[in-house]
Amino acid sequence: MSISNVKKKKISVICPIFNEESTITLYYDRFQKAMACLKERYQIELIFINNCSEDNTMPIARGIHSQNSSVQIISLTRNFGYQSSVLCGLNFATGDAIVVNDVDGEDPPELIPKFVELWEKGYDIIYGKREKRPEFLGLTLCRKIFYRFTRAIADNDFILDMAEFSLFTRVVRDEVLKTKTSFPFIRNELAYVGFRQIGIPYNREKRIGGKGNYIGFAGM
Repeated sequence: MSISNVKKKKISVICPIFNEESTITLYYDRFQKAMACLKERYQIELIFINNCSEDNTMPIARGIHSQNSSVQIISLTRNFGYQSSVLCGLNFATGDAIVVNDVDGEDPPELIPKFVELWEKGYDIIYGKREKRPEFLGLTLCRKIFYRFTRAIADNDFILDMAEFSLFTRVVRDEVLKTKTSFPFIRNELAYVGFRQIGIPYNREKRIGGKGNYIGFAGM
């Protein structure tokens, strides 16, 4: 039986966007190339979560959607913040597997096929583990202190140097959504729910354009 006659598994990729007019097209082109090796076997859905952008991000996103119906757009009524954007995407995603990947290119979409490979080997959560970042040493030190302090005071343990860049199954997503909180912290929820997990070390890259727009947890 050919692949075309078999129902393909679906992968939903959640991508929060806020004032990313200088990066969104660059990211989309890079994403398409990275996903080329998966499209024969999987249905790929890209979900842009627009966090009330104030520039030309939305018109550009609409242009991408007009050319590719597998690209979906959710536009929030105000800036709810990065974590809430991801949470919105989790509620909307319909894939057998869900990926969170930022539009700035710092977390390379080229790593997603490796995540998918490990998912097919039985892992429920595959996350990127940041080894190096293109930043000042002082900021790196601040991040390490932040992680370790937060881990020390948190009610639940979480994985050091883990970020939202990850792939997890729909079952994991459902468990994460059962946690009702006014202040979501997705990486903590992923670490807490259990399941079979594995981290993939990688070096974080420079932004592909513009400057960062999120602060707080998203910047850590």
